[in-house]
Amino acid sequence: MVTKNGVLTTTIPSNADLIIGQTVPLMVTLTTNGAINTQNVNITFTGASPNISVPAGNLTLKDMGNNAYVYITELTVSNDLNVIKEHDPIQFTITVNGLNADPFVFTGTARTINPDTLPLMLHDVFLDTPNINPTQPAKGAQVTTLLLDKENSPLRNTPVFIMAKVPDNLSYCKILDSDNKTEIPIQKIGDYSGVSVNSDKDGNIKFYIYPQKADSMVLELQSWIVNVDQPVPASSPLFIVNTEIPNALDTMPEPNILGAFAQPLIAQGGESNFHVGVFKYPNAKKGRLYPVFYTRRK
Repeated sequence: MVTKNGVLTTTIPSNADLIIGQTVPLMVTLTTNGAINTQNVNITFTGASPNISVPAGNLTLKDMGNNAYVYITELTVSNDLNVIKEHDPIQFTITVNGLNADPFVFTGTARTINPDTLPLMLHDVFLDTPNINPTQPAKGAQVTTLLLDKENSPLRNTPVFIMAKVPDNLSYCKILDSDNKTEIPIQKIGDYSGVSVNSDKDGNIKFYIYPQKADSMVLELQSWIVNVDQPVPASSPLFIVNTEIPNALDTMPEPNILGAFAQPLIAQGGESNFHVGVFKYPNAKKGRLYPVFYTRRK
């Protein structure tokens, strides 16, 4: 029996449903029993069906340390109806050259998606920023949705690209997979950064967000089937709030609610909106303001 000295894995399951026209970020990882020379060991995509575009030639792996070697790319499913239709098979194989490892054989299915099933739902919309007390367990927000096709059948193992409206905000959080243990790395598609999350065999998307930054922020998530449609906003922003009362010398004055002078806050003339004046601060930008109200229990 020939001993295998490498294991090849990817960030999408081998039987994923891929959306017609979709661009998929793909991370290929070769884990070996010992260090290798990446000039002698590489990977190749072979046997691709005409309905998907894959990289050509011998592809160089990047040494990530700890006997892990990575290649990052993008795959694009065709949207040409002459070469693809719903439920067609999508196939390719990734082979390791110069090392004895089993190939990764992909046999997926071309599908369409019901865009109404893309918006993410947050089970918690308020989180505290990380507490400096390590004895207190960190609290995260669970995020879910159920991916369906246009006939309301589940989409299994389908990758969805998750971004934030303010891209840097996502990098200040740890994103864990449905097991609430495995960290999902941030990837890039073109100029966009985010995380690629796969649905399960029943079409469920589930992941967890844990803030890692002490500052307050509003995380506005978007889900995207890249190149198929526009990013879709989540059902609500995630408000990550530092509830500790700061030293008055280290903070800016409280905002002024315009029109409310020592009286209850009421809208004038039946209007549903009110105006808030905020003191100038560094890198201020005009736009939406999210007031956070604290209640005091007696």
